[in-house]
Amino acid sequence: MKADTNGNRIHEIEKYFFSQGKSYLDKRIEDLKEIKNSLQDVKDTHRLEKIQKIGHKIKGSAGLYGFSQLSEIGFRLETTAKSGDMEHLPNVVDEFQSFLNEAKSE
Repeated sequence: MKADTNGNRIHEIEKYFFSQGKSYLDKRIEDLKEIKNSLQDVKDTHRLEKIQKIGHKIKGSAGLYGFSQLSEIGFRLETTAKSGDMEHLPNVVDEFQSFLNEAKSE
């Protein structure tokens, strides 16, 4: 009986973290929208700074939810925006979007 209780508890913990991971990804979809809007607004003089901050946030938080690949993408968003590399930034944003599309479809 004790093993069954532990098994149920583990299952509840897994369900909780799964739901938190889904919520986390929903928030990252909002970040993606903000990044895309910033890239389109050429008058926004702080757009690279905004993208850098979003990348930094993702880099630091994604691993907590088991998304190590997303953490790497966050690092690339941060460093590419920080360096002002507008040639490669859209590629990193596309990679971010691809990751989110794949993760949400699972």
